[in-house]
Amino acid sequence: MIRHVVLFKFKADTPAEEKATIVAGFRAMPASIPELKDLEVGLNVVESPRAYDLALVCSFDDWAALDRYAKHPAHAPAAQRARAACEHVAVVDFVEFKNEYPL
Repeated sequence: MIRHVVLFKFKADTPAEEKATIVAGFRAMPASIPELKDLEVGLNVVESPRAYDLALVCSFDDWAALDRYAKHPAHAPAAQRARAACEHVAVVDFVEFKNEYPL
């Protein structure tokens, strides 16, 4: 299982309505993108200087599915809108290992 985690730090002037539209755009993706096995998205609830504002966590069967998702036409508008509203975006993609550490 491949996990794709994206953290978004909104620009200070991003309105709450735009944040809600971005969340809704991500939540709509599974209906159009069959490669998405699971999707979680949520706004940060604990204020901290090191905190990001929004997290997106997706699951895929394999690297090829993640690649198809990244290129899917339903992904582009949601990702572009989020990037435009953010001052920073961080991403990590990893293979999920249950009860073992591969290194």
